[in-house]
Amino acid sequence: VALLAAAGAWAQGGRGPSTAEERAKALRLIDQVEADPMSFESREAREWLVNWLGEVPDVVVSYCSTPLGAGKDLDEVPAELKMQLQLGQAAYLIGHPEARPGSLEVFMAGVESTLRSYDRLRKAGTVWKVSALEDLKKDQADGKLAGTVEKRAKKAA
Repeated sequence: VALLAAAGAWAQGGRGPSTAEERAKALRLIDQVEADPMSFESREAREWLVNWLGEVPDVVVSYCSTPLGAGKDLDEVPAELKMQLQLGQAAYLIGHPEARPGSLEVFMAGVESTLRSYDRLRKAGTVWKVSALEDLKKDQADGKLAGTVEKRAKKAA
C-alpha cells in the first residue's frame, strides 16, 4: 500500500527521487533519533523524516508494526519505538538501494534499530520493560530473531 501511494504521488506530478543530500540528512537524523529517542531534537527529526518519507518515491518503508509483536503486546510499545521500526528500515534502504522494501533484511534492520533505541531508553530509565521487546531481545540473544521477524512479517503480508 505504501509503495502504491508513493508511486501514485510521483505519477501525479509529485516530487522526484530523494537527493544525495536528503539521504545523508535522513541518515544523520535517524542515528540521532535512535541514540536519544525522547529528546526534543529527536521529535523534530522524526517530524522531518515522516514528512520526507511521505514525499519521496524511492525510499519506501512498511508502516506495519507486526514484526515487533501483536495485540496487547504491541500496544505496550511506545510510539517512538514503533516509529523507529520504520526509520531503521529507511536507513537500511538508503544504505542498500538494491534491497526490496518489505523483505526480511529490511524488516530486520528496522527491528534491530528499534531494539538499540529500546536499550538506550532502558539504560536511561526513561521507559519501562516492554514484554514484546524483551521477547525480541531474548530471541536476538538466542540467535532466533530472524526467524521470529520472518514469521511475523509473513503474517503482515
